[in-house]
Amino acid sequence: MMKRIALVLVLVMLAGMAAFPAMAQETTLTLLIDNSTNLPGIQAVAEEIKQKLGIGLEVEIRPSGPEGVNFVRTRLAAGEMTDLCAFNSGSLLTTLNPAKNFVDLTDMPYMSQFSDT
Repeated sequence: MMKRIALVLVLVMLAGMAAFPAMAQETTLTLLIDNSTNLPGIQAVAEEIKQKLGIGLEVEIRPSGPEGVNFVRTRLAAGEMTDLCAFNSGSLLTTLNPAKNFVDLTDMPYMSQFSDT
């Protein structure tokens, strides 16, 4: 499941930045992942993005489990979250205050390319 989330996250990032190529020329994004995420896979995709779109990616690694949940909550509360965050929130989503801390991509034109399942 985490691989699927990471892949969707990267695809959304690609689609979003492709829509704004002039801005993408000098952009570096930050991504927060937990220590169980496939880092070589993320790095491989990040390298392709950098080569094709000129978008750099700095990866930060956080603990997994309850310690990681607290890490994410603390970063959000302090206003110091990365640009992108891979987090399997499940029932914890509402505790992360998504209306305040996340951008709703539902109405973006590229979202029609993604399946709800």
